[in-house]
Amino acid sequence: MEIVEDDMLPTKALPRRYITRETYLLEEVKHSMVECRSRELPGMFNPMVVGDLFSRQCKPWESITRKLVELIHEAAASNFNEIVTDICDQNTKSRLMKGHIQPALHRLRQNLKDKVNELLEPHLSIHPITYNEYLTNTVQKIQTKRHDRKFDNASEAACGFTSESSHQDTYNVDLIEVLQILKEEFRPNVEKYTASLVADVAAAYYQVALKKFIDDISVNAIEARLIQCLPDVFSSDVVWGLSEEEVESLGSEAKIVSTL
Repeated sequence: MEIVEDDMLPTKALPRRYITRETYLLEEVKHSMVECRSRELPGMFNPMVVGDLFSRQCKPWESITRKLVELIHEAAASNFNEIVTDICDQNTKSRLMKGHIQPALHRLRQNLKDKVNELLEPHLSIHPITYNEYLTNTVQKIQTKRHDRKFDNASEAACGFTSESSHQDTYNVDLIEVLQILKEEFRPNVEKYTASLVADVAAAYYQVALKKFIDDISVNAIEARLIQCLPDVFSSDVVWGLSEEEVESLGSEAKIVSTL
């Protein structure tokens, strides 16, 4: 689900596909902070809150990867079917696909599913772990962008200008009013700040984990467990390993033809 900043528009068309950040903080983050509360002092948060929020956000990964496995398996089977169709008659093709290629692809499919589940399991059941500095850098970028937007909104409300729309050196504005508005806008709220920090860290960790998960699925699962194994589905070694009965079965005519 997309979490939309309060001063921005959602990219998802359907309301059930997104939630405003203010609603997310009130309904999801603060509720999770209460559920995961441990020995931390008031105004602080248990790091497990980040894991709780992340586990909810990454739940769709399981169904997405399962669909991906099936799509790739179907594509591989379709390619083998086209290749065999071009080089074999219908009778030989049917026996070759059913007796050798399809069972081999089924085994590869199962190996791929097992590897995907192995890569998915840490994200679903283990608390967040990373040593990537990208996490803190991402939190910094998220908060900086929000701070800049908030400052510009407050500045525009106070004097009609933002840091980008002002092009002169001097302006005739009520400085006291401007300072008062900025002071009120940026007055700290410990509870709100803590919930906001939790949401930012969870969002940053999601980005870190998603990048790693995509690479792991692409390289360690799809490439290593399927793509690199496709040449062995019906290689020369497989052909040399066929028994005389299997070779005779592949080369023999169909019963209907042989009885004519």
